Amino acid sequence: MKKMIRKLAALALALVMVLGCAAASATTVDVAFNVDGESAKTVMGGFGMPEQQLGAVEGIAKLLSSLGVKVIALSDGFELDLSLAGTEAVKVGMASVEGGAALVTNLLPNYYLTVKNETVQQLLQQVMQNVPGLGALMGGNAAGMAGVMPENLGAYLQDLSAALSGAMVTGTPAQGTYELEGYTFDTYVPMSIDMPKLKESVKKTLGEMFKDESITSMITTMTGAMGSSAPSADDLKKGAEDFVDHMPDTVTMESYASSTNPGVTYVTGEAYYEGQTAPAFTTKVLSADGDVTIMFTMTETELAITLAISPNHVILQVNAGDNLHLVLDGKVEMGDEQVFTLDVYVNTEAPLATVTVKIGQNGERTLPVEQGEKTELTVEDMMAGKMPETFQTDLYSGIMPLLSNPDIMQLFTLMNPVSTVTVETPVSVDGE
Repeated sequence: MKKMIRKLAALALALVMVLGCAAASATTVDVAFNVDGESAKTVMGGFGMPEQQLGAVEGIAKLLSSLGVKVIALSDGFELDLSLAGTEAVKVGMASVEGGAALVTNLLPNYYLTVKNETVQQLLQQVMQNVPGLGALMGGNAAGMAGVMPENLGAYLQDLSAALSGAMVTGTPAQGTYELEGYTFDTYVPMSIDMPKLKESVKKTLGEMFKDESITSMITTMTGAMGSSAPSADDLKKGAEDFVDHMPDTVTMESYASSTNPGVTYVTGEAYYEGQTAPAFTTKVLSADGDVTIMFTMTETELAITLAISPNHVILQVNAGDNLHLVLDGKVEMGDEQVFTLDVYVNTEAPLATVTVKIGQNGERTLPVEQGEKTELTVEDMMAGKMPETFQTDLYSGIMPLLSNPDIMQLFTLMNPVSTVTVETPVSVDGE
């Protein structure tokens, strides 16, 4: 029971934190998923999932496809609605009240929860004490996160940028006719990067960075927040030097432009290691009237990444030889509501999954956040173990409609397919 109380208190804390970020005006966010079960089985089978587990994959796909998420953010709180198979499943509403917040949910139909602002601060402190490094990372409050970043970090980043600019070598422009990527250019400029100079400058800047106590303190805080032990300044410096030493030895670039069509530019680049005739990686950047395409290829691993950006449309493609073909196709439509659509392809010609997010205004809370005839239950009492005798009964009465819904139960049944075993009756050699 104590574990359940802690979980409910944590839920209340999370919702209070969300409440603090609620929109100033009413905003409705609808999220819908569509996952193709057969494609999911094909993909997971291709990645080596045992055949006996593939039935659950199709069930999970149907469960995700049936899930509906709706968030209504208002000036005084929010409402979160979850549905399964078109059936209302879980509704949670929260509103600010004097000195804290109040929460209601259909899972507790006869109660409404309240929490004081002081309790929220106490819970935050407990969470930060139990999560390694989180307290140091947040500095005791959310605003403290900005204080982790040292003021002189920007200066070091500027030095690294200046090192790259200072190592760029621009050749003499040449005029001509160049047909590339379906466009015609008339100006070609050869470029290169003086890699020995760049490596020396980067090593110098990184060496100064890792002597700076504010930088090492930041790294210590970040690694502590992830539960890892912080590396020493010497380890950081050695790691940075090794990284620089493994940078390519030669980088050449070519830039193309058109005097008649200044909205189109094209830049290519190749990087080589000493003694190799094939490039370690190549890059191409095409900018055409607001559309940008970035292509990156690593020769040895056969990794190819293409990012195409245009107004209201972004496509990311990742190919790793014959093993992986990933496409993320995102679109946005602007109107009375903003509609974001993301199609995900993984070794499939048809979308493996589609996520649709609709954002509109003038949302209305349908779950009243008022006391009415409900019994008040404070988070403070829950933390002290003071629970009403009817609490568990009320919780069960809120959950039972979900468990008794055949459409919802069918979805969970699909996630645990029952294996069919066929038993053959042995036949005696004597005919018995």
